[in-house]
Amino acid sequence: MNHCDVLVTKVLPEGMHNHDAFGQSASFHLVADRLIPTRLGTNIWAFVDWHDGAEASLQMQNLIRSHPMTARAKVIMVLDQPDLASGQKAMSLGADGYLVGPLDRGKIIDRLLVEQQGGRHEAQRHRIALGDLLVDVSAFAVRWKGQPIPLSRTELLLLRHLVERCCQVTTRQELIAALGKPADSIALRTIDIWIGRIRRALAKAGVTYDLRSVRSVGYVLDER
Repeated sequence: MNHCDVLVTKVLPEGMHNHDAFGQSASFHLVADRLIPTRLGTNIWAFVDWHDGAEASLQMQNLIRSHPMTARAKVIMVLDQPDLASGQKAMSLGADGYLVGPLDRGKIIDRLLVEQQGGRHEAQRHRIALGDLLVDVSAFAVRWKGQPIPLSRTELLLLRHLVERCCQVTTRQELIAALGKPADSIALRTIDIWIGRIRRALAKAGVTYDLRSVRSVGYVLDER
């Protein structure tokens, strides 16, 4: 399990609870009033809002770089719009990268999964196959016999969890947890809608695995 501490300059809209799914765990910390959290590990990422102004962003970056706990943190500037010039300026001022906001948990986890895989061996941890069905989280791709199956990020993550637990029943609450969200944050009916979309996409692609409903319990992916 790869763990990192994530610093943000504003409370995330989905909350600041920990993330733990798909080989990646993260603890979220708010940097408020220029105070750096004191209980951090060695793998630290900081997401700084660029739209607060270049000067304010630079001050926050310097604060992070100068603190002994976070001196080696990876700093990502969060732009308020897709502006290449602002991104290049942020990089020239010392940021390690940038992304386009608004910032949310999904964008942070996506960035961690993609940028922290560190080569082929690590990429294998985010790729799982079930026969001819391949789910590659790092590439955000699902393929059946080499042909792509269009799924949203959320649907891909749900399918990944079901593939990992092939032939085992997974409850709706477990599927919500697999998305890194608290159990009461998503209506169970919403899970049913996502599963329906996955089922239709798999059927259209000719996938020979069956995504079945288990009444009053959840779902299971198994062979027909």
